[in-house]
Amino acid sequence: AAMMLKQVLKIFWSSTQFYLPSASNANNFTSLSPWFEVLCKALAKPLPEASTGLEPHGQPTDVDQRNAWPWWKVKKWSVQIMSRMFSRYGIPSYAEEEIMDFAKHFSQNVATQFLQPVCETLNLRPTGHFCTDRVVHLCLTYVDLAIELAPTYKMLKPHMDFLLYKVCFPTMCLTQDDIDTFQNDPHEFVQRQNSPLAD
Repeated sequence: AAMMLKQVLKIFWSSTQFYLPSASNANNFTSLSPWFEVLCKALAKPLPEASTGLEPHGQPTDVDQRNAWPWWKVKKWSVQIMSRMFSRYGIPSYAEEEIMDFAKHFSQNVATQFLQPVCETLNLRPTGHFCTDRVVHLCLTYVDLAIELAPTYKMLKPHMDFLLYKVCFPTMCLTQDDIDTFQNDPHEFVQRQNSPLAD
């Protein structure tokens, strides 16, 4: 199921990355609403540890295998699409004239809908759960965009301490793995630091 959903999301990404289908441009916002719901549910889907025996089964314990696990890829594509949609349509003053109506609808209705699963995902690491670096980065990209929009900023404002001290600061700190890499392979360390999004 995860492999299929990942492929569906990749196709949706390719189909909407640069322009919206004509149905949504014609003020038919309902045509994309089911997609937005799928994105939210995919990102919000709990991924329990393999030891719990809960669905979906089989989450690896090795970090590299987890990064490649299809369910984490589904989350990655979901939040990547959310971030791209927000960057193109979330702030109406930046939107092109022909999509202005959709941008207004998106900023007033969809951007806030996406924010909840994004924040829940950012809460995984501080509560001791696993989350891939790429998913965290894309969620932070969404938050970065959300700060510019009044409705989403109002939702984020009470949680700024959490975002800064529990999410952003730990993300910027060096880990023991970073230190080991620096000592054993400085070239790899520099490359990794300059390309943290390699997926």
